[in-house]
Amino acid sequence: MSSLTPSLLLAKLPVDTLLFIGAIAAVVVVSWSYNYWRTAVKVAFVLVLVEGAIRKWALPQGQELVYFGKDMLLVGAYLRFYFVPDPEIRDLTLRVPTGGIFALCGITALSALNFNIGSPILALIGLKGYFMYIPMAFMMPYLFRNKEELIQQITRYALIATPICLLGFLQFKSDRFSMLNTFAAGTGETGATGFGFGDRARITGTFSYITGHSTFVTIFTALHIALLTCKQSKFLRLWLMFNLPLLLANGFMGGSRSAVYSTVIVAVGFALASTTVKMGSTLKILATLGAGAAAVAFGATLYFKEAATMWTARANNAGDDVQSRVVDAAKQAAELAFDTVGLNGFGMGTTMPVTAQLRNTLRIAKPERPPPLMDHELMQVVVELGLLCAMAWTAVRLIAMHQSFVMFKDCRDEDLRPFVLAGFLVQIPYLYLSVVLNHTANFLLWGFIGLTFIPGLQRAVQRRGGVSPSQDLPGSRLPLPRGSKFPQNHPHRIGRD
Repeated sequence: MSSLTPSLLLAKLPVDTLLFIGAIAAVVVVSWSYNYWRTAVKVAFVLVLVEGAIRKWALPQGQELVYFGKDMLLVGAYLRFYFVPDPEIRDLTLRVPTGGIFALCGITALSALNFNIGSPILALIGLKGYFMYIPMAFMMPYLFRNKEELIQQITRYALIATPICLLGFLQFKSDRFSMLNTFAAGTGETGATGFGFGDRARITGTFSYITGHSTFVTIFTALHIALLTCKQSKFLRLWLMFNLPLLLANGFMGGSRSAVYSTVIVAVGFALASTTVKMGSTLKILATLGAGAAAVAFGATLYFKEAATMWTARANNAGDDVQSRVVDAAKQAAELAFDTVGLNGFGMGTTMPVTAQLRNTLRIAKPERPPPLMDHELMQVVVELGLLCAMAWTAVRLIAMHQSFVMFKDCRDEDLRPFVLAGFLVQIPYLYLSVVLNHTANFLLWGFIGLTFIPGLQRAVQRRGGVSPSQDLPGSRLPLPRGSKFPQNHPHRIGRD
């Protein structure tokens, strides 16, 4: 009963009171994250994994407040990092095309001026949906003091997958009307939350939606493979290996074809890269992938055979294929842009579910031109932004992906290279999959892109002939020796947290 008390209290409070409580909480969170920005960013990474569970089970009546919690953590961190950075941070430079990316973001943001949105508050929500997590990517190279800390903390983060995956097993074995499957309650077996037959519900884990859970499966698979190429204790290596079949099993139980196909793209990408670029031992990487595939096959045969069978049946009976979902969807988006939407679009954020919820909560009128309903994000982005701004947004994604590839190609540090490769590989399927309308993917993807920027971090030393990089940073042409620390005056060794 005590766990329901906050929900019951929030349900009885008027909207104005909820907004006031939210404003006070935002000020407190922003103030704390301003002073401890590195810790705040790391807390936000954990919160994005569990906020769905909080929204579903702890505070269902305060979903909007929970939804913006991690964003308030980032606001304070952004204010500190970009406007009041430590002097030592100003001594560093990041070799990425920030100017071009932010210029294209500015062009994309023009869609927020569309009068069809009907509210400056909703326009800000639209801007948040597209741009909130992009600045985080340029902060990621500054979060860790050295490579050992990076590997240690990312390993701890990856191991959070274990309880999330085990919860997925419980959801799959539970009735669709169980409290564990609140997302599927009240829907039929042929609905979006079912497999099309049987009484099993597609799982969501600790996430609010199936798309968030699918993102977790894809990105954490890439993270596990990258970590298994690094030096780990035997215990941690076995734990990471244990998680790989759990992750794929969760992909099957979620019923998402994109999650399973994306993990295959990541695994194949690592296998191909290991034969051409040195990332520790090529034999070790191939052995890791082989052992992982064997564990998955063993688990699929004995422990999650039902999930694999239901996923296969759903994939075979879905009525579409790669041609229709990728090629035809892109063609439809282009035709829509030229024939129906035009240059202006219907306004940034007008198709976002959170916008519809806020319209009801804040009693904001519906747009004069309701946007057409689309089942694919590529078409939804075109509908919202219009032709010009959609092209600018696509360019932002492509530039980020190209820069990740350049960083991987130029990185000479064998410890960092697997993370850069993982960050590049997960961007491939997400050029097609939902990002803007999937806030979990939006957050984690830009965070991973930030990891790929780490090799570009250099110390700027003003010399008569210009600026030259120091050779004691991971982005320098000479790799940081294994086991070495950043210099004592490096900003990663200084600061309040």
